[in-house]
Amino acid sequence: MAKRKPDKPKRGRGRPKVEVDAAKVERLIGHGATVEMVADALSCSVDTLERNCAEAIEKGRNARNGKLQCVQYGKAMEGNVTMLIWLGKQWLGQRDKTEQDVTTHRGEPGDDFRIAGKSRAEILQDLIERLKGETAEQQEQPGGEPGPEPQEVETFRGNGHQQVGNNGAANR
Repeated sequence: MAKRKPDKPKRGRGRPKVEVDAAKVERLIGHGATVEMVADALSCSVDTLERNCAEAIEKGRNARNGKLQCVQYGKAMEGNVTMLIWLGKQWLGQRDKTEQDVTTHRGEPGDDFRIAGKSRAEILQDLIERLKGETAEQQEQPGGEPGPEPQEVETFRGNGHQQVGNNGAANR
């Protein structure tokens, strides 16, 4: 029979296993530390921490969020209006109210909306009449006399600029 070799202790392969205290992780996260900060403090990678202590990280975050929520609620109950509004939006689904008063309907072509009860055609007609009135007012002087004669405009091809003169005389 073959002789058996004495048992040797097995040598571990790869990196030595990192032992992480889950209670410490939960406590640090609960006090507001990030996972990156805790991993750095415990000299391990973020992946190791998340793989080995996922439950402790979750419990720590829940504790931190609960403490923060209590402080926010306390500030709101003390009368902090900003906190009252924010918590109302977060917890109660309240929103700022925005109103729009636009009436649309589909009818004849070209008459697809109304403003202040008027159709597009009525609005355009009002604008045309208003512009005609303004043009007539601009042409009359307060004394009832017509305004100055319009100046003649001549275009010279030399430099491409328009030059204006009185009674047809060009400024040169």
